[in-house]
Amino acid sequence: MECCNAFGFGACHLFMLISAPLCILLAIGGQIYGCSPTLRASGFGESYTCNENEEQLYFFNNMWQCTIWTVYVLQILQKPSKQLVALLFTPFMLLSVALAVYSTFHPPPTSTPAATATSMIFSSVVWFALFGYCYYVHVEPRSPPLFQG
Repeated sequence: MECCNAFGFGACHLFMLISAPLCILLAIGGQIYGCSPTLRASGFGESYTCNENEEQLYFFNNMWQCTIWTVYVLQILQKPSKQLVALLFTPFMLLSVALAVYSTFHPPPTSTPAATATSMIFSSVVWFALFGYCYYVHVEPRSPPLFQG
């Protein structure tokens, strides 16, 4: 099923080339929005203010996300096999499962456990289902990688 190949990339490659910039934009947007407003919007209460440690961790988490996804895009531009793409995506899947379990048992103070866990689980299921579909329809591209060393 070649319908999902485009621009010399397979479906798994395209999925990641679309997901990664979106994740980078979310991290940058979160950084611009700031730690305290983000945590208040996440259910930590209207008067919640991040302390200095939380501000630093928030910054480093967002920069880590940008770095990881950028490195991932550089790897995807090499057009690896769909098995390697799935292997590279595995830590994100495991982290999402861990976050869903954590948010179920440790919801923000002013949020209901069901609402927090449901949104986390729903978004993860949709993301992984899309990746699973891309994995299923992926056809290895015939064109060479963009960068050859």
